[in-house]
Amino acid sequence: MQECFFCGQAPADPGCTIEQPLYRLTRYAHLGLVRRFEYDKLVIPVGRCAACARIGAQAKKKRKVAIAVGSGIGFLIGLPIPGAFVFTAIGGGFAGYLAARSRTNKMYDRLNIRAPEAVKEYPPVAERLNGGWTLKK
Repeated sequence: MQECFFCGQAPADPGCTIEQPLYRLTRYAHLGLVRRFEYDKLVIPVGRCAACARIGAQAKKKRKVAIAVGSGIGFLIGLPIPGAFVFTAIGGGFAGYLAARSRTNKMYDRLNIRAPEAVKEYPPVAERLNGGWTLKK
């Protein structure tokens, strides 16, 4: 039985596995105004226990709430200035995201588990990343 990559203690739950897609550019064609990219795709399963999955879902929900609250506050701050509310709402959302990310990273440290972004350190993923694969197209 595989153990959870994030906490390293509990056994991985098959229902909580993260499927990490990796991409490798296989073909690039530049045809005048049109560029065409073709990729190979590889999906690597990363074992995760139910407790780490629950913590990750809670952190994701907190980030969404912080972005919404930050955007709302930014919108209200920008209302008195014509046209500024768009920029202050975006800035507020970004500030909310940064604050939530800082808090969730502290939570992961306190609970002694890896953050979801650490999936690139998972040995099969890290091996492929060093071999030319990427996390995004």
